[in-house]
Amino acid sequence: LFSGTPIGIGPVASNPIAGIAGLGLFAEWAGAEAFLRPDADLKTLAEAAERWRRTVAGHWSYDAPPPGWAGSDGPDAIIRRRVQKLLDFDDPADWALRQLALWSDDGDGAALLVRLRKRHPALLAAAAAVPDPMARAALLLDRNLPSAFVPPLAILGAPP
Repeated sequence: LFSGTPIGIGPVASNPIAGIAGLGLFAEWAGAEAFLRPDADLKTLAEAAERWRRTVAGHWSYDAPPPGWAGSDGPDAIIRRRVQKLLDFDDPADWALRQLALWSDDGDGAALLVRLRKRHPALLAAAAAVPDPMARAALLLDRNLPSAFVPPLAILGAPP
């Protein structure tokens, strides 16, 4: 998976998954990919990667936390930061759509939003009823929406 360095851990252009992992976005990619191209094995891999991503970001995602675990409630630190970054823009909704576009096959964030709304109408309606974007993000994560989609959907909120 990794090559190009003496210890074999540097991503290379011929291996895009290694590049994604090198950017720290493997769990997000796997979750988005499993949504876009349903596959049982990829879904299992995505779920495991997401549990690890959340745990290292401060939100224990396994059975019981170890003694002394001092994690956080609500969304993990990475998701909180990503939601806040979107909120800091002059036009958070525009940037949320741009972020969705990054995960879309054709670069069309609006089309991916429509697809998400069709696949998860009850979840997104429940999230839309939550006024606070951070609480909305927590709800989306608790219901296992792929984390790549959580920050933009926490901003976009209500269905049309």
